[in-house]
Amino acid sequence: MTDTDEPVRPRRDWRVLSAVIAVCFVLSVGEHTPLPYLDALAFARHLEATQGGSARLSVFALGLAPFISALTGLELLKLAVPRFAAWIAREPKAYRAAMLVVAAFALVSAAMQGTGISVALAAMGLVAEDTLSQVAVTVTLLAGVAVLILVSQSIRLQRLPIGGVWLVIALPAAGSIVAEFGQLLELLRIGAVDTPLVAAAFALSLSAITAIVFLATALEKCVRAAGGDPFHWTPILVWPPLIAGSIANFIVSLVFEFMPIAPTLSFFDHDTLWSLAFSLLVPIIVYLYARAITRSVPGAATWFGKRSVLTFVSLAQISICVGPFLASNLLSPLPINSTLIVIVVAFWAISRQFLAPRAHLIGQS
Repeated sequence: MTDTDEPVRPRRDWRVLSAVIAVCFVLSVGEHTPLPYLDALAFARHLEATQGGSARLSVFALGLAPFISALTGLELLKLAVPRFAAWIAREPKAYRAAMLVVAAFALVSAAMQGTGISVALAAMGLVAEDTLSQVAVTVTLLAGVAVLILVSQSIRLQRLPIGGVWLVIALPAAGSIVAEFGQLLELLRIGAVDTPLVAAAFALSLSAITAIVFLATALEKCVRAAGGDPFHWTPILVWPPLIAGSIANFIVSLVFEFMPIAPTLSFFDHDTLWSLAFSLLVPIIVYLYARAITRSVPGAATWFGKRSVLTFVSLAQISICVGPFLASNLLSPLPINSTLIVIVVAFWAISRQFLAPRAHLIGQS
């Protein structure tokens, strides 16, 4: 939306590359650093049972999830109150204050989640049930979230607001996708899956990636042709599916909570209901973002092909997040969802920054 990073001085591209390498290093070290006071034997059994899933018990076990949840709340507030969105976009001090509040909420949420995890680990016998062990686990998880927030806020991308946040999410997620591809190829090698299945998975993934890159490039081209700054518009590529997914989850939870008969009705199948809610919400949220951006950034009001591009953005987001999900898990064994959109847009922004180093600076039209 109109997430507006503060205007910054020109940065050489090698600094962005260094930041990417630093993030990779931090994530790698953190995801392989187990929580304190873990019982060694119990931890070894856990790794064996989860086939090496050490990240679940690492200092970065919570990731940026608490921060993203808090940011989602801020985005919803901006959509609901356009004047607030305009104020945040135009006043750097207001933006900084809003981000501090978001970070505070994220840390409070992380502390609560960390407490729950420490209690659960104690119940599983992975850590001692004494207060010191549980407090140490909670503090470590909280510190992990704080480090990721600091790292994400230290990175600026010319074409994507809060680019560091998306980058911190995209890097490990991209690694997971590569691992999924590797597992799928291994299953093909041993004959556990058929070649058409693998071909369909690759084709779906490649089509989704191509569509995202095409939309991002088309959006940038149209906005630049009108004399605007794509920086203000690129959030519309990533936020609508994330927000629509969160709201759809809430709607489905309410339906199944207050309508006990729902599970017995085919129409109220969980997946179908979620997909329907998501498909209806995405165009609405895209429209709200476009309206908020137009009001917050006067120079971005009109540009040629605006309606067509935003329509295709909505359809692509629905297709990528719902299409494979409804078709069959067999047709989409790889992660084709809103996370894939975040990954592709983040890497697209980085690549464009290297390919076009003279592009507009952050927050400057």
